[in-house]
This record gives sequence, C-alpha cells and structure tokens, in this order.
Amino acid sequence: MRVKQLVLCFLVVMVLFSLTGCFEGKNDYSKQGVCIVENTSLRKEPSTKGDWISSLALGETVKLEGSPIKDEADPKVEYIKIKLSDGTKGYASNWCIVGGAYVGVIQKTTKIYKRPDLLAESNHQFEMMNIVAVEEENESAWIRVTGEGRSKKGWIKKEFIRKDKEDVVTAVLLRKALREKGKTVNNASREEMEAIVSKLPYQDSYFVNQVMSKYEEEVYEDEVYEDEEVIVDESEDSFEAE
Repeated sequence: MRVKQLVLCFLVVMVLFSLTGCFEGKNDYSKQGVCIVENTSLRKEPSTKGDWISSLALGETVKLEGSPIKDEADPKVEYIKIKLSDGTKGYASNWCIVGGAYVGVIQKTTKIYKRPDLLAESNHQFEMMNIVAVEEENESAWIRVTGEGRSKKGWIKKEFIRKDKEDVVTAVLLRKALREKGKTVNNASREEMEAIVSKLPYQDSYFVNQVMSKYEEEVYEDEVYEDEEVIVDESEDSFEAE
C-alpha cells in the first residue's frame, strides 16, 4: 500500500511539473522566437492585408503566443502571433521568426557543418557579426543555428558565438551604420569607423575592440615598414662612404 501511495505521489508531481511548462520543448526557449529578417512587419491580423503596427529589428527576441496561421489571401504564407518586449502584440511572418531559439552573434569566421561532426563540413560559413538563431544544443558543445534570412543553417561549435545583449546590439547597429554609408569593416577608414563607434551604446564591447584593433595593427605595420626603410637607407649611405 505504501508503495502505491509513493507511486501515485510521484505521478502527481510529474503532472504538476508538466502543467507549469517544465517539460515544454527541448530547452527553456520553447515559447521564445528570434527575428532573422530586418524590418519584419508586425500586423494586427495574420495577413499581408492586415493593418501595420510596427517593425521588428534583426536579432530582436519575441514571445510566441500561438501556432502558425495561414494567410487566407495566400495560403502559402503563414503568420504567428507574437508579443514584443514592450507588450505590443500582433502577427509576423512565420518565415521571419525562428521559434524555440535564442539569439547569438558570430564571433569570428566559422565553417558550417551539416551535422555535429567535423567530417560533415559544408561549403558555407558564417562571418564575424552575423546574427543567428540558436535552435538546439548538444552535449558535445555543438549548436544548430539558422542565419539571417534563413540563407544559411547548420551546426557550428558553440565557442564561435557570443550571446550577450551588448554584443548582439553592437553587431546589428555597427553593420547597419556601415551599410548606410556603403562601407564594410574591411574598407571603412579609421575616421569613418570612429564616427560610427562614437554613436554606439556599447563603445567598449567585444566587437568594437575587434574592429578598432585592425587600425592599430595597420599603424604598427606602417611603423615597422618605415623603420626598415631607414635601416636600408643607412646601409646604402655606409656603402657609398666606403
């Protein structure tokens, strides 16, 4: 009798846990989504004809409030009800939102793998400051991610992403500012980059330091080159004197 009571208590506890959501999904992000398309529209109704409410930023995190709904005007398009950080609710294209995920940003260029195996290498890669939605993790430090616009997806090593809010914000805003100027990290001048960085909310973040270090390296290389020229000139003077 005692055993039956213990078993019954155990079953009750399991049911209570499931009702509170402890067993929902594979991770703690089952009711969370990540926007992977810049300026995704938020509408009052699940339709392209629905009134526009606002737009979502790339990398923005939202709360999922239901299952995908087909657009009556175009059954090929699905919408999902979401809630923004300020409490605003509406419908966004399900294609633009990766559900059950958290946002991350690529720390440095990394290869994409078809499976969590170094032998399953693909022909694609993510670049530094690319935004990704992390959908799954495994015990071997691999993560399954979907990139911006769903153009790239696959497995990468967890060590190649950063997920701090300041890193995500810095990457999104810095890249956006560069695009507006028609520049990239590789061809922007130091003055242009300093002007952009001065307007960022986190001016001492990881990516700001990474980007600005490039200019320090260029200065160092120029100084070394000038020193080598001086040495060469002195050698030539000595030779002529002899």
